[in-house]
Amino acid sequence: AIAAQVLYNIEAPATPEGDDPVRFFLFGSGQGYCDVFASTMTLAARTAGIPARYVQGYLPSPENQTGILQVIQDRDYHAWAELFFRDVGWVVFDATEGAASVPGGERGASSDRTPWYQDIGLKQVLDVAIVLVFVAGVGFLIWRSRQRPMVDARRLALARTYEEFAAEMDRSVGRRLSPSLTPRERLTAAEASLGGAAEMARGLTKRFESALYGPDQPEQATLDALRTDLRQFRQMARRKTS
Repeated sequence: AIAAQVLYNIEAPATPEGDDPVRFFLFGSGQGYCDVFASTMTLAARTAGIPARYVQGYLPSPENQTGILQVIQDRDYHAWAELFFRDVGWVVFDATEGAASVPGGERGASSDRTPWYQDIGLKQVLDVAIVLVFVAGVGFLIWRSRQRPMVDARRLALARTYEEFAAEMDRSVGRRLSPSLTPRERLTAAEASLGGAAEMARGLTKRFESALYGPDQPEQATLDALRTDLRQFRQMARRKTS
């Protein structure tokens, strides 16, 4: 659905200063490359209440593999979205699949690959999910363009509060966990090291998931409550490790 609305172009115009990259992509230039396709898909999914994450990496071509050696080139760089579905797990969504290119616009690394989910019977279900996510996401982006200063400030405050929570769990483990972990994955990795603070960490994780991935914007009261409980969690966790 996203791919049907915009063009793939590795030389797409830059987002004007002060504008939102996703808004400009959808309602301005109508052109972009893999990172903005993936960002749009991730944002749209979260708006629809589906946990989603943005992923960057390399997708090397099979023809570049010789024996145990794999040649990875710059052109193998790609970005995609991963959505979480109960009883299925994390599912890869490449929003650039099927997107038309501008003349001379070189396709990304995955453009000539058959999506893996076609092999497991999920394609029809996922096609419907993509349409629903995109429709919800576009509606949200139109609304957000009118409410942006207030919404972005609360979203930023929420993200920073979660980063403090994540850093405290890292401290309990004694090392920095991967920043790509979801809240629940981070909890699983740190839970055994939290002692008596584990129960509170579980509650905070659920609340952060709802606030970060839910369709509604975080209220100021929600942010204040999370900050208050985060301070209490920090005290409990540090008593355990002191």
